[in-house]
Amino acid sequence: MQNHDNGNTYEIIKQKLQNEGYIITEMVLNTMDHTDLPQNRERIYILGFRNQSEYEQFMVLKRSITSKTNKTPAERTEDVKKIIDFNETDNKYFYTKEKYPHYYNSTINIDEQISEKYQFYQLRRVYIRHNKSNVCPTLTANMGTGGHNVPLIRVDGGVRKITPAEAFRLQGFPVGNGYTLPIAINGKPYGDSNLYKQAGNAVSVPVVKMIASELLKIKSSSSGAELGTIQNAS
Repeated sequence: MQNHDNGNTYEIIKQKLQNEGYIITEMVLNTMDHTDLPQNRERIYILGFRNQSEYEQFMVLKRSITSKTNKTPAERTEDVKKIIDFNETDNKYFYTKEKYPHYYNSTINIDEQISEKYQFYQLRRVYIRHNKSNVCPTLTANMGTGGHNVPLIRVDGGVRKITPAEAFRLQGFPVGNGYTLPIAINGKPYGDSNLYKQAGNAVSVPVVKMIASELLKIKSSSSGAELGTIQNAS
């Protein structure tokens, strides 16, 4: 967004928010740099403040929020293990030779090229891309439009795409731990394509939580100071 039309697009958005009385700051954060989620997801987060003092307090904290945490490949593997179900057996997610014979030939051979167990891959028309950063590539809404837009991974039963539950877990939703995905809406089945699209459109929960927690601390501090001023005046 910041680079679109040489930066003009974002400047228009920022100016509109400022015209409404907000003091604006922004941060570009990558999910894999600031959380335990193994997903390469770089997004802009725009924050608007009404209060100058709260804005200044946040700017002091901004450097610590944007500092990166670099993980080793071994640590990333442990993060992947928490998200991927390597015992999944549902055949609809697997890329078998019977279903996709054209992906088992001399040009593309899924079984040979998707070889590492805790790594993510993407299937392209004439090649397979290995995401060598030890994390999942950015999840997108296109995962719900068909084709081969869902990342692939090798599990105990072969090669398969990640499930909707795993896609949501890669965004930080506690699926299987108090959070369930819908299977029907208004009495009609809610298909995987809709879930994939929702997961791709979502924000990474831990990133938003991290930012919101700092904002709440500032707000709480400001409220306490205002209360003290009122009490002293009375």
